[in-house]
Amino acid sequence: MEQPAPGAPIDLPTLANLRDLGGWTGADGAPVISGALYRSTKLAGIDEADTDQLVDRKVQTVIDLRTKVERDAEPDPEVPGAANVFLDVLQGSAMAASADLRDLLKHPREVTSALGDGKAVEFMSVAYREIVVLPSALKAYRGFFDVIDQASEPVLFHCTTGKDRTGWGAALIFTVLGVSRDQIVHEYLLTNDQLLPRFKKSFEAFELAGGDPAVLRPVLGVDRAYLQNSFDTVDKEFGSMDRYLHEGLGMTAERQQRFRERFLA
Repeated sequence: MEQPAPGAPIDLPTLANLRDLGGWTGADGAPVISGALYRSTKLAGIDEADTDQLVDRKVQTVIDLRTKVERDAEPDPEVPGAANVFLDVLQGSAMAASADLRDLLKHPREVTSALGDGKAVEFMSVAYREIVVLPSALKAYRGFFDVIDQASEPVLFHCTTGKDRTGWGAALIFTVLGVSRDQIVHEYLLTNDQLLPRFKKSFEAFELAGGDPAVLRPVLGVDRAYLQNSFDTVDKEFGSMDRYLHEGLGMTAERQQRFRERFLA
């Protein structure tokens, strides 16, 4: 069977933005192994057939990066054979409110007023700073690497839409594995192709109810400037990515080397 291109979508009807982190070029030209690390949206709403797809891929661990409020509202179903781990990145953050997409789409006029005139982009910029500096974020991403270190693979990790908290998690994994920044950004931006089309009906309903769908795209999609803001925050607050990984997340040079030995072919 021909190896899929890096970042190729795994098209499941009830689980959006699902893709394998394998295939990208890491340290010393070695590719990231396939079938070991997956990212996606929330699993709430997944049907039996798509759950069987995760079972067929032998997913052993599901890491949920959502808040308790999000999890309680739309809990993940059990994936047979997989352990569930909860790591709340945004505990106590204002950004957490934006994660409730159902509420966001119910109030189009209010949302348009609150996020119009460029305020949506400003909001997301603040959010991408928070996923670096919040105490809950540091604790969660430290735990993220701890869980992956200790888990049997494959590991699937997700948040609500699988783009912000999940996107930063993927960026951190790739950074440790020596994947270039250009590739990291390219993989991150795939969300716009693999997730936004799923919101077509929501955009249309939002507009019919009096909202401006243009304000939704910055919140429901991704932008390289968002991710760059996280990287810039790392440099400002920690001095370098190496110090952030080591001092902030506990990823010593030795742990990073073991991580590469495990996840690079």
